[in-house]
Amino acid sequence: MSWNDRKIFQTVKFRVALWYAVLFALSAAISFLLVFIYLKNSMLRQTDHKLTSYADRVLYDYLTNNKFKRFDREVSLEKVPTEAMDAMQRRIPNLKPLLAFERGGRKLHYYTVIGYADEKLYELRLESGGTVFTRLVQTADHLPLVRKGFQNMVAEEGSSNLFFRLLTPQGRVIAQSPLPQAFPENIMPDLSSRFYTVSGNPPFRVMTERLFDGNVLEIGRSLHYMQRRLELYSLIFFSTIGTILCLGTLCGWLIARKFIAGVERLNAAAQHIIQSGDFSKRVPVEHDGVEIDDLVRAFNSMNANTEKLITELQHITDDIAHDLRTPLTRMRGMAEVTVSGPQELAHYREMACDVAEECTKMVAMINTMLEITRTESNLETISESKLSLNELLEQAYDLYQLLAEEKGQTFSLNLPEESVMISADKIKIQRIVANLLDNAIKFTPAGGFITLDLSARDGMAEIRICDTGCGIPEKDLENIFKRFYRADSSRTLPGNGLGLSLVHAIVEAHHGKIHVASSEKGSIFTVCLPLC
Repeated sequence: MSWNDRKIFQTVKFRVALWYAVLFALSAAISFLLVFIYLKNSMLRQTDHKLTSYADRVLYDYLTNNKFKRFDREVSLEKVPTEAMDAMQRRIPNLKPLLAFERGGRKLHYYTVIGYADEKLYELRLESGGTVFTRLVQTADHLPLVRKGFQNMVAEEGSSNLFFRLLTPQGRVIAQSPLPQAFPENIMPDLSSRFYTVSGNPPFRVMTERLFDGNVLEIGRSLHYMQRRLELYSLIFFSTIGTILCLGTLCGWLIARKFIAGVERLNAAAQHIIQSGDFSKRVPVEHDGVEIDDLVRAFNSMNANTEKLITELQHITDDIAHDLRTPLTRMRGMAEVTVSGPQELAHYREMACDVAEECTKMVAMINTMLEITRTESNLETISESKLSLNELLEQAYDLYQLLAEEKGQTFSLNLPEESVMISADKIKIQRIVANLLDNAIKFTPAGGFITLDLSARDGMAEIRICDTGCGIPEKDLENIFKRFYRADSSRTLPGNGLGLSLVHAIVEAHHGKIHVASSEKGSIFTVCLPLC
């Protein structure tokens, strides 16, 4: 048996657990990646900031040779008075200031500016009287201090972690600290970017800056510490990913188990019904979620309807068997008489007519039963269209008035002035009116009255058929719409007890209602149908 064939791997629980494990792992991986990128960039920014501070120290020594540390105070270029700066720039055209220092006292106060022009470094000071003192600075004289600064800063972090190089534009080294063994010695500075990373073990973060005289300052710092921290972080992640997968799988399994508990109860109930045929089984609603609860209710409702249909089918089968037994018995008797001996031709014709009549009754009964069943189960499509009840009842009145007159009955019609419109199947509504009028004429004696009324109120059309017949006993009122049910007063009259059942089914299919009220003085049938 392959793994795919195992039943557990085909269950919803397993699939949900697997998806939860995948989602947990994917979420953890994405979170790790984002944190990894953030930490890496954060540590690179810290490294860049440190390299910038080292560069500022080197540039200070390279430009000043520490000359101004004792008596002068470094200030921003914006603090130098405009007239002083203008005088200096008139003295040295195209002057680009780099640093400014202030010396102040009660008797002496002046500003000193370090700047360059034409790749030469100048020291300028505005003296009293507006005279600008100018001195050409030889940066080559500052190299010993720069090298000493390299040594001091390298000592802070170690020669394997930090290095400095001062190079000419042609790449010749002017001053440098010992290069770490891990750094490629012959690699040239990348001047296209101020900060870049040199791969290796460990990698180095390098800062390059072109100076005023064309020389290039290069500072490199090992990323060994960053590499170690990222490796540690990765180790922590991969050591916990297994736990996350296990937790995700367990959570998925428990959640799936909780959510499909209702489905499992439904399955158990369905299996019980399949094995026992007992449709009385119901599944309790245990609040497993709105969807599951709705599914349980739908299952219970379907089960109840199925149980009801089976019960009705049993009753219908019994009723059909009972109603067919009498005509079939008569037909069998006639057949036995026929085969018992020779008879007159007229006798054979009479028996054939009787058999045909009985067959017609059975076919009519079966057709009516089929129509009721189709209507109640929605197997038969209701062809709805706008229909005027005024016109339909007028046609019914014209048709049944002659029949009522033959029986000596008075038949009247009462219609409203405005047309009452409904959306319904015209043929079906005609069947309702015809069946009710047939019953009214059938059970009303000569000299009786039959009234057909139409009205509209509360969004419903009301058709009322009143008669002054024998009435329906109170004990029979609740059963008259059942199939094959016949009151004691109607058993002597022709019929099979299906007419009112058909009327009830058609009314229900049109989302209407039918009511009956009866006494010894007659009956009133009221049919209510929705208006358009």
